[in-house]
This record gives sequence, C-alpha cells and structure tokens, in this order.
Amino acid sequence: MSDGDGEGGGASSLLETGASNRKSDSPDPPTAVERRPHWESPLLGVHPRRTLFAVSLLGAITLLVAFTHFATRVPVGGVPLETTTGLFDSLTAFVIALATATVLLGPYGYALWNGGPGLAAAIPLVPVAAGELLTGRHALGLDGAIAITTATGGATLGWYALEARRAGSVRPWRHRVGAGDVLFGLTVACLVSGGVVWQFLADSPPFLVETYRPLASLWLVPAAVLGRYWLRICADRFSRSRAGYPDSERGETH
Repeated sequence: MSDGDGEGGGASSLLETGASNRKSDSPDPPTAVERRPHWESPLLGVHPRRTLFAVSLLGAITLLVAFTHFATRVPVGGVPLETTTGLFDSLTAFVIALATATVLLGPYGYALWNGGPGLAAAIPLVPVAAGELLTGRHALGLDGAIAITTATGGATLGWYALEARRAGSVRPWRHRVGAGDVLFGLTVACLVSGGVVWQFLADSPPFLVETYRPLASLWLVPAAVLGRYWLRICADRFSRSRAGYPDSERGETH
C-alpha cells in the first residue's frame, strides 16, 4: 500500500458511503463531513446500512424483553396474561434464547461484520440493562458481569476491525493508523471492566463463580489485541532508544 492510500484514502474507503461520488455545490471536503449524520460514525460501524440494521434489531430485542416482562404483570380477568395461553410461554423461551445469543455472540459477530466498537459494546449491555431496570434490580448480577465481559471484547475487536481496514493489513499494529487516544481509552476501559467483574466474582457465592468460569477465556480477546499494540509500541521505543533517537523524533513503523 502506498502512503497516499494509507493516509488520504483510508478514512474514505472505510465509511464507503458514496459521498465522494455525489456532486456537491461546495468543493470543500470538510463541509461534506459536517453534513454526515452521527450514526455514520466509524465508532458505530463501517457501513451505515449495516449499522441501521443492527440498531433496529437491537431495539426489537429490547422491546421483546420489555414485552415479556410486562406480560407477567398485566392481569386478564385476575389472571396474569402470561399464563392465559402457552403462546406466551413459548415467546418467553424464545426471547430468553435470543437475548442470550445477543449477549454472548452479538458483539463479536457485529465487530467482525461491520466494525464499530461503540455499537459492538452496546449490543450486550442494552438488553441486559433493560431487563435489570424493569425488574427493579440495580446491583450488578451474573447477567451484567457477562455483558460487561462480552462488551469489552466486542469493543476491542470492533476497533481492531476498523484499524485493519484503515491499514489494509490484518496486523494494523505495524502501522498504528488510528492508535493513540483510542488505544489508551480502550486499555483503561478494559482494566476498569475487568476490575468490576473481578470484584463481583470475589463477592459472589461459588455457584455463580463456576457458572462464569467458562466465559473467563473471553478476556483473551481484548488482552491479545491491546497487548499486541502495547508490545509493538514498547519495542519501537526500545529500538529507537538503542539507535540514539529521542522520543520526540520517534516515527511510526510501517
């Protein structure tokens, strides 16, 4: 990849909105960027249509969670609506299975499909938060700990997918196109999330710890991605220091 492709054309090809192919009365590129809706941000997804589809699906799942909850509260002739027919039992089982798949697989699948670390992190958190609020529980539970785990992994994987597209390589840490503040922020978020989950497990009974134990391996995803970036940064600084270059003259390794 040439320098022009890596720097000037990376962001445009990333979004793929077709804005560069549309005629504009003003030749000023920043004007076109300012008119872009907020939901077309790379933090939400690479392709806007996929972003809208994911947001719509997430909203539908959240509404289903709310519906099944209120179905147990609304009485019909003094009998809860949920118990009046077997259809509600089937619907409840379907929503539970769908929400479980969304929390466990949704963030990783979306991150690989459309990038977007912000939306990848929201996918497991929104339905779990909705369920917790509807039931009146405000303390962190097992569902919340699992959602935090997959949200952290999904956000990291989504950022990696964006960086790989920008760099045109499956090893974007060699280019570090958009690294810096985002890398530092993700690292802090990962450490804080891990600390919250660890504290929850430390205060939980053994059966909850055993239930969560198989999911602990999911922390390898953010650890591998972020660790590889920091390892490259440290290696670059070490090699520069040995070569006699000060940090102020250290360039990016391509």
